[in-house]
Amino acid sequence: MKVPTDQLDTFSEVSKQLRACTWDIFSNWLEETQAQQPREQKVLDDYRHQILDNLPTLIGGLTKVIEDPMFLMDLEAGGRLFETAKQYGDYQHEAGFSMEKILNDFSLLREKLWLFCERFVPSDDRSLFELERRLNIALDRIIVISVESYHNRSSAEMLELAQRDKLTGFLHMKAFHRTLDREIIRAKRYRLPLTLVYTYIDNFKRFNIEEGRLEGNQLLREVAREIANVVRASDYSARLGGDEFAIIMPHTNIVGAKRSADRIRRAVRKVRRDDNRVTISLGLASFPDHASDNTSLIEQAGLALNCAEEDGGDAWDAAS
Repeated sequence: MKVPTDQLDTFSEVSKQLRACTWDIFSNWLEETQAQQPREQKVLDDYRHQILDNLPTLIGGLTKVIEDPMFLMDLEAGGRLFETAKQYGDYQHEAGFSMEKILNDFSLLREKLWLFCERFVPSDDRSLFELERRLNIALDRIIVISVESYHNRSSAEMLELAQRDKLTGFLHMKAFHRTLDREIIRAKRYRLPLTLVYTYIDNFKRFNIEEGRLEGNQLLREVAREIANVVRASDYSARLGGDEFAIIMPHTNIVGAKRSADRIRRAVRKVRRDDNRVTISLGLASFPDHASDNTSLIEQAGLALNCAEEDGGDAWDAAS
């Protein structure tokens, strides 16, 4: 349906005025949202620039939709406004804002935008309804994208937490096996090395009996922390049960893994109990040098671990 020329002029004027006053509207909105639910200053400082980067861009996109609904395509997946709305949801999640606050903030933004836009259209003008429709369609789409992004981040974090051992924060056994399966497949596909490290705390069972479970758990946490401080961000650390740990090292051959294993061993020695250093034993096995599949890789790393323990502990050994 062809839009009358006078309506086109109206939408163009509203869009022009809104673009000119975007920062005034935004600044007023930001001040009110913070007054409604004040946050710690650090949170505001950390996320203010991200909000400043995103919301004015979204308002600018709204002005284009007001002028021509064709610009709604920018709110489809891959469009600039789609990505901006998605980032806004991500940032709100990272800032720790509740869903209630996000929706309240958007509601206030809708109110401010409409109060501004309607000033330029007489109440009896036939363009008023169409103006409101365009504004609401675009803003509703922005809200949906932001909320979906917020929920997706939450779901991803919940899934990540569900795979973690509560005591150490490492992967639990099931997650370890899934990750090892995936990394072995990737190593085969791209012909890359991978090393598995098995380790446990020397004499932990005796310590646990003598000192009690609470002390044993505290020791496990401290050892896990030292391991986490040393391994690479691309490595996967897991607790397999008791004091037994495993580390999957993608893109790592046995030579590189030996250096890493010794760094881990030395790092754990920083932990002390009654003036005694805590020590660990480690066993290493690499794909494809020592094993062609995940089952045999686990077996070879376990055998190497036994050899390290038999040598007196506080040592690493590698499959041959």
